[in-house]
Amino acid sequence: MNAKQLVLGIVWLGFAALTIAIFAVEGSTALAIPYPRLASIGVTVDLFIALALVSIWMYFDARKRGKSAIPFILMALVFGSLGPLGGKVKQMDIGTVGMWFVLDAMTAPESIEFAQKIEKLGYNTLWIPEGFGREPFAHAAQLLAHTKRLIIATGIANIWARDPMTMAAAANTVAEASGGRFLLGIGVSHKPIVDDLRGHNYKPYSYMKEYLPKMKSALYMAPKPKEPVPVVVAALHPKMLELAATHANGTHPYFVPPEHTAKVRAAIGPKPMICVEQAIILSTDAAKARARARSYMKTYVPQLPNYVNNLKNLGWADAEFENGCSDKLVDAIVAWGTEKQIQDRIEAHLKAGATQVCIQPLHPENDAHPDLKAVEAFARLNKPLRIDPRASIWGHKQTG
Repeated sequence: MNAKQLVLGIVWLGFAALTIAIFAVEGSTALAIPYPRLASIGVTVDLFIALALVSIWMYFDARKRGKSAIPFILMALVFGSLGPLGGKVKQMDIGTVGMWFVLDAMTAPESIEFAQKIEKLGYNTLWIPEGFGREPFAHAAQLLAHTKRLIIATGIANIWARDPMTMAAAANTVAEASGGRFLLGIGVSHKPIVDDLRGHNYKPYSYMKEYLPKMKSALYMAPKPKEPVPVVVAALHPKMLELAATHANGTHPYFVPPEHTAKVRAAIGPKPMICVEQAIILSTDAAKARARARSYMKTYVPQLPNYVNNLKNLGWADAEFENGCSDKLVDAIVAWGTEKQIQDRIEAHLKAGATQVCIQPLHPENDAHPDLKAVEAFARLNKPLRIDPRASIWGHKQTG
């Protein structure tokens, strides 16, 4: 063996060892290693392609020496065919059952403690909304700084509160600082909030249609996260759902029964995510559970037309919304009862096509804090679920 062959062998073995090490640490979907000086603009060194090129080099060297070159050409074909895998970004494990809750009744230390608790229980994702309390990106950054693997998602950040450049900058900042543990949910909110409280002119579809490409192209000169930030759009109706499916990673429906989840999956196809919220009350006392459910639901119906119209499109009549909503409608929106009954509702959403069910554990005693008994009970239902964060909003095609 001459010196050139020795060097080639060492190089090939070095690449192979590095590939195996990355497989062991990150899994098969994280084989694109950022070149340190160019990581911020997404330049990568694909180990599989490098191995294929070295194998081709060894093939020609073997032919020159009159040796059998078949092993080297086989290696080149194998590594070359695996090359596209190396181009995939690290996938995000959001899990099949996430947690959704308004944490504004808690102090900042209490909200951190809650995030740490659900992380320890085995939940992968915590969704936090934007309403009339904490600023969601600042809150997300605080929670991420005090957890190790938990993903924080906004459910949702209001597009009327930030221009597209600010939204993109906030998402990139939080994702980069947390090592990619951030999922951006955005939405158009509701006419009474946007027009009356914020003083804007509420044109939900047209504004979102303009907003998404502007967010994609927004100037951002700081280091970006290694992987693109996944984006979901709050959507209930066909035109907004189409935007969510074609210009983002998917949708985050709220206040919907499994029938709506099935309708959405049929409309947007198999690939885009559906991360659906489901309110739950772990109580078998029908009177108490429904009273608590009505206390929760009165914020949304009949005050907010988006939710009312969506339910009417599913076949609910005007009479169902009268006097605090009918028992039938209450039971359709809020899952209550035994662990098994609530589990059945969660599974109904998953069977209907949900990617993740984000449970909102309402306290049966009308406490503004989450019901920790329910939090603990349903952690066991969460299963690993990896998503590719790339989406057309960041210049990539949606992948399955």
